[in-house]
Amino acid sequence: MVLASASCYTLSFPNFLFGNRFPFISHILAFLWPIPFFSLLDSRKKGNAFITGFITGMIVNYAGFYWLIETLKKYGQIPGITSFLIISIMVAYLSLYWGIFGYFIALYKNLPVVYRIVLYSSVFIILQYLKSHLFTGFTWLGLEYTQYLNPLFIQTADLLGPYFIAWIVFIIGYLIYLIVFNPETRVKYALAVMMIFSILYGYGIIRTITLKPVTTIAVGAIQPSLSAEVKDSSLFQDRNLKIYLSQSQELVKRNQEIKLIVWPETALRRPLRYDIEKSERIAEFTEINNLSLILGNEDYWYAGNTKESLCLRNGAAVYHNGKGPLTYHKIHLVPFGEFIPLRELWIPFKKYYNDINDFSRGEERTVFHGYDGVKIAVLVCYEIIFPEDVAKFVREGANLLANVTNNIWYGVSAGPKQDVAFTVFRAVETRCPVVRSANNGISNIVSGKGRILKSIALNVEDVIEANVEIYNMKTLYVRCPYLFPGIILLAFIAVN
Repeated sequence: MVLASASCYTLSFPNFLFGNRFPFISHILAFLWPIPFFSLLDSRKKGNAFITGFITGMIVNYAGFYWLIETLKKYGQIPGITSFLIISIMVAYLSLYWGIFGYFIALYKNLPVVYRIVLYSSVFIILQYLKSHLFTGFTWLGLEYTQYLNPLFIQTADLLGPYFIAWIVFIIGYLIYLIVFNPETRVKYALAVMMIFSILYGYGIIRTITLKPVTTIAVGAIQPSLSAEVKDSSLFQDRNLKIYLSQSQELVKRNQEIKLIVWPETALRRPLRYDIEKSERIAEFTEINNLSLILGNEDYWYAGNTKESLCLRNGAAVYHNGKGPLTYHKIHLVPFGEFIPLRELWIPFKKYYNDINDFSRGEERTVFHGYDGVKIAVLVCYEIIFPEDVAKFVREGANLLANVTNNIWYGVSAGPKQDVAFTVFRAVETRCPVVRSANNGISNIVSGKGRILKSIALNVEDVIEANVEIYNMKTLYVRCPYLFPGIILLAFIAVN
């Protein structure tokens, strides 16, 4: 039963058997994992329920993040055994949430059905929310992302956000469990499931029909698919720039109305404020073609006269019609990739991270002005995975999201495919189109209705362009991103 539940949950995510070919199978599996899970835990005591939940979580998280072991080996130069131990610590931590959930199931299992539905779903969402925020946050494998290729189903995310979609998926799954194991009330629960689907799909249809854009703009993204050695080497920076400019020129040939082009994260290693020659070439390209261009670019300066005063930041450079670079400095940094949290606790692994310079976080949520009233928020790498952070940019006025990333260290794995789901949800939540450029994939363009308009497969050198609608609105979720988590917390307290 543990294996069956963990398998259904894991297989509902991208890159597991069904991928994008049969998304409806993934959608269905996301509703079925509670059947074996609850049938097993309903007969367990609290201690055993915690262990059962923890074991389920271990299977889910090992299956979901197996690829990180190879990532640490290949790109972190960490031995296989050590990589496995590091990932095992992470997996054990994430599995604690499953164990705690199992404990609460045993705690509430004798309550009336209505109370169980409220409490089980509340605990599930509270735990997912905590996982997404504690220790800088970990949002991967959130239940809502199983539905990213089910656009009509997820349209209510513009009202109450991603946790509401996760809550709905969980509620439906638990009702299906009740249908299977409670024959006498089967019809009642089946009608409840049908009503939920009707409401969500009804809202989705109406919402997508009634959304009216204020303007439409042509956008594009390049995917150079460079190896790590070539991309980061100082010997190839001029060659790389020629590739980027050549791909960008191809975009202009395909669509002469294009007004925004996005390049990947750290497209050029040296800060463009110091590399005047390359900066002028990029500015000239934007002036000749009358467009805006965004690329990932690190930045640094010395706050004093000592080596220790180095201020190093990841971020992006923005050019507009011959002017630039304007800069955005990344705010939400990657732990152990861009900074080492609590370095003194990781002394046994010092030889693996000793050469890592800690980036400092940016301080401003800069919104850049483009053509035709477009206001662009730049999200560097995994900043796209944090919905509340993205909502803050939109409250500052952004109506288009540009995501620059360098997922080369993911390798050929589930990682890049899981990341695509984040872009879909951020688009629906904010009603802002997303233009994503990844060095080796997956680059994509998503409409504000959550439909993937164009994408480039992993490790393919190509470009994409599309016309995207700009809605220039602030959804309920953007204005009140903590509303639904607050409702869930109050419901949990009230019912208890």
